[in-house]
Amino acid sequence: CGITFQQTNVRIVGGTEAVPHSWPSLALIFFNYTFNFDYMGKSNKKTVSSTCGGTLIDRSRIITAAHCFVKDASFSFNGTNIPITVRPNIYHPTYTSMYTVYLGLHNLSSVLNGHLNIFPAVAVSIKKFEMHPNFDSNYLLNDIAIIELVNGMILNERIQTACLPEPSFDLKINKPAWVAGWGSLKSGKSPSSTLQNVKLTIYNASYCHKIYFEKNWTTQICAGEYTGGKDTCQGDSGGPLMIKQLVNGVERSVLVGIISYGFSCAAPKYPAIYTRISAFLDWINSSQLDDPTQTTKIPKEIPILPAVNCNKSSCKKCGLRFSKPSFRIYGGAEANPYSWPSMALIVFNYKFNVKLDQQVAEVSKQYTCCGSLIDNQTILTAASCYIRQIKTFESGSELIPVRPNSFYPTIQSMYTVYLGVHDKKSILAGIVQPPVVKLGIKSFRTHPNFNSTTFLNDIGIIKLSRPVQFDQYIQPACLPKIPGYPKRFNRPSWAVGWGSGSSDSVMFNRLQNVKLVLYKSNMCNGVYPDVEKNWNRQLCSGDFGKFKNRPNLMDIFKGFFKGGKDTCDGDSGGPLYLRERVDGEFKYLLAGITSYGDGCGLPEKPGIYTKVSSYLRWIRIFLSGTHNRFSNLGPRRNSKKCGYGKVGKYCDGN
Repeated sequence: CGITFQQTNVRIVGGTEAVPHSWPSLALIFFNYTFNFDYMGKSNKKTVSSTCGGTLIDRSRIITAAHCFVKDASFSFNGTNIPITVRPNIYHPTYTSMYTVYLGLHNLSSVLNGHLNIFPAVAVSIKKFEMHPNFDSNYLLNDIAIIELVNGMILNERIQTACLPEPSFDLKINKPAWVAGWGSLKSGKSPSSTLQNVKLTIYNASYCHKIYFEKNWTTQICAGEYTGGKDTCQGDSGGPLMIKQLVNGVERSVLVGIISYGFSCAAPKYPAIYTRISAFLDWINSSQLDDPTQTTKIPKEIPILPAVNCNKSSCKKCGLRFSKPSFRIYGGAEANPYSWPSMALIVFNYKFNVKLDQQVAEVSKQYTCCGSLIDNQTILTAASCYIRQIKTFESGSELIPVRPNSFYPTIQSMYTVYLGVHDKKSILAGIVQPPVVKLGIKSFRTHPNFNSTTFLNDIGIIKLSRPVQFDQYIQPACLPKIPGYPKRFNRPSWAVGWGSGSSDSVMFNRLQNVKLVLYKSNMCNGVYPDVEKNWNRQLCSGDFGKFKNRPNLMDIFKGFFKGGKDTCDGDSGGPLYLRERVDGEFKYLLAGITSYGDGCGLPEKPGIYTKVSSYLRWIRIFLSGTHNRFSNLGPRRNSKKCGYGKVGKYCDGN
């Protein structure tokens, strides 16, 4: 129990997986070239491909790097690297037919695997492209190009234009900037399957001149991380270097640079080089092919120029993000696949009929929760995951009770548990493939003293329909054995789940993990003053911020809650782990169950977790099969059968 077959991953080469569609102006440019070559009198068919990034600046134009347009390529054959010249052929009648642009994309895997269904992403062909006339392929000077798409894009929450700076825009030195792309996570490796983003620093030209002598800092930008570990890499070329600015109180993304090149990837003291957008605005505007009278400038509270050739509505929305970017996904990142093998995904499906205008309509609802496998047939989760009533419509307030019907003959049939899961997208679509195991539930028991208002005693147990076999993908979690565990605080804890990246965004498809800090109860007493708490049965964990020297003791404690790391909607029932040495090796003990919090990742609002050690007796009674003999399963104190602090089959020290 408590085994992890891979190390948890809390940082991904200086960045993390981006919140889906949080960079809606980002484009993927996919080069795919098929050709024939002769070998020993036989014709052989071969395909080479590469990826670049780009940025949508109006409904039909993409800005990217000039070197993304491939003139020469190579392929490996019988251990020999063979160079080729890229030219139109029977497979690609024109040069532009070798390229496809994808917008609204998050997961790259479907594109690389040739899948036609990439919804909600959009694939569009190139009408023409134009490289800067002074592009120098040796020194990568003037490394900028513009793509015109065959169709104008319909702007929505997943596809938006970026804002361009004005010519007089002064890029501040030592200020943060952001890059995003699907490039390699390490030099020489394959592209990332999901969009990544990372926060960098803009450097002074005088510093960068010592490293790169042949540069032109009026047309180029230098950005990175002095100590290394954060950078762009192969496959990110052409993508955006963004800064964030406020216009009329709305945060917008301003495109200040184009990813050009660098020395290796994330090497210390070697920042990357970016093409400076403000130096090429005249060329960008002169290359326009549509009617320039449609251009509408947004207010100039800051020096931002809207992309040309867009109507009023699209210009006003340029640079908007409909999902907030999370550079550590509320302090966490995508977990290494199967690094938390006790993790369970609990899916609730309910279908019922309602009457609308004398007609019967079928309504479906789906919710997800998390849980932890504690033996081969038992899941520990939150009582709040047991759905008793639901809204009839997303926008309505009418609540109806959940009860068996013609679609679901029993309450148990509404629930399905999945083990061995990393990416839940296909599962929610009804596709289950190894190593995932799909199970029904035999019973779902919530604690008899669960309070749905205060979330006290927020714990539940699921008995699976059948036992599961343990392997490297499925393992049980370790339960604490010490009464009142944990005894030590102000130390790291780990939360895991598929929940949302923010309180108003969609849930993650891939399992996420985050490192938090477990706090003492006296540091959390003032956090939720209007909600009843019992620190004998609850834990408090969140982001450890910088200590603030305030005169009031409670305010000083509040100063620790920095925010930015947390669990969120959809993580309920999931585990809070503590790392302990057990029998000479480190294991993760299930210390808490994700219960509730105020918002997600808010300062001074840590999450509240059910304390597992306070319910060991209740859990053991359930596992022994004797739970039906007891009408009151609350704690027994100072009784003849369970003396205070005694530990036994039905005693947990409480």
